Amino acid sequence: MSRSATAAKAGEYAQDAEISNSAGAVLGMIALGAHSGYEIRQAGEISLRFFWALGPPKIYAELGKLEEAGLIEGRDEARGGRARRDYRLTPAGESALSNWVAGGGSAPMELRDPELLRLFFADAVSPAQAREQIGRIGERSRRAVECFEREIEPAAARARDGGSAFPAHIAEFGHELHDFIADWCARLEQRLD
Repeated sequence: MSRSATAAKAGEYAQDAEISNSAGAVLGMIALGAHSGYEIRQAGEISLRFFWALGPPKIYAELGKLEEAGLIEGRDEARGGRARRDYRLTPAGESALSNWVAGGGSAPMELRDPELLRLFFADAVSPAQAREQIGRIGERSRRAVECFEREIEPAAARARDGGSAFPAHIAEFGHELHDFIADWCARLEQRLD
């Protein structure tokens, strides 16, 4: 594809804001300072994992598509003897990210939790097994709260100090969500006793 065709495609792509949520997440992580696929994965593990799955295959596939569309530019760099490609947003990528964030629709919230799915069908097991399941869910959220306090909130504070306020707001949401889940499990266990 010629440079002018790439530029036209990038402009059209950015203007239409038809990027996937995963592409938006990758663009957003680059905007926050994660410049390689590895850094995006690491940052996503700390910040996005409690509400959005962004694994290595998806990250690298999106990086390729975004670069081809002219929304990011990559440059090969070696760090510590390892090959690495660093990315930065292009102006079209900045526009696409802005359009994606602003263009949110009315999609329903999707909570995919295999443990909650199992609990939904807990009438198929003994009451003791159902209580064990509730206990596992509550314990998982208590551990998540510890993780928020130890890892996620400090990383969000660093992002806030760097000028990005909303990762800290979302970290607060996640902390409170897991506080709620742990409390809900404790209340449910009491009701079942």
